[in-house]
Amino acid sequence: CVCACMHASVCVLVHAPQVLQPSDMCNPRVDEKSMMTYLSYFPQAELKEGAPVDGVLKCYGPALESNVVSDAPSHFTIDATDKLDEEEITWRVSGPDTPTYDSRHRAGNPKIVDVDFQAKTPGTYKIDVFYGGEPAMAEPQTIRVVRPAADARRVKCSGPGLQMFVPYEGAGFSVDANMAGGTGLLQIGVEGEGCPAAKLVVEHVGEFVFDVRYVCKEETSVLVHVQWHGEHVPGSPFTVNAVQVDL
Repeated sequence: CVCACMHASVCVLVHAPQVLQPSDMCNPRVDEKSMMTYLSYFPQAELKEGAPVDGVLKCYGPALESNVVSDAPSHFTIDATDKLDEEEITWRVSGPDTPTYDSRHRAGNPKIVDVDFQAKTPGTYKIDVFYGGEPAMAEPQTIRVVRPAADARRVKCSGPGLQMFVPYEGAGFSVDANMAGGTGLLQIGVEGEGCPAAKLVVEHVGEFVFDVRYVCKEETSVLVHVQWHGEHVPGSPFTVNAVQVDL
């Protein structure tokens, strides 16, 4: 240890071996408080020009930047190129159901993982990303899965209430729009001379399947209109004939 005094100021020169390597400073397993204590002894320290700086892990791609249509393929990328060390990249997906996905390291860059993603059930899916077993991002990434655009041609209607009805008694049929996309805008109409007195009840039983019941006093025939998001479904309007029941 060499000390030198000049006027009222004191300059101390300490010759000691290097305690830490730069890689130690970047190690995610190092105790954070201990490292901050160590750094506090060097308030004027600055990075040398060209010194390596540990970057952040990034996620990007179509699946994260816009809505994903249910049951349609999409993809996203996990990019650890800016990280100084090389650790295993893993992730966990949680959401309304278990999606299918396939991942692969990009050729020539093991720090980039491309992930193909596909989910059947609409809703919000969360992706937690880990680097070397530790959480790599402050918040989970989110993928918003939505139903496809409405297509009335894929709606299926069935039931005796589309072929016949008994005046003043109930008739019914079902509408299955599970595969027809859209958000659930179903329109039912019964057209006939006695329709002002008709009773119409529509019940959603789940999975975009609807039960329809109606009562009409028309004694000849009526037209039953079924529309999905403003478009007639196959067969609509249905011609339904009245039948008489002998007592």
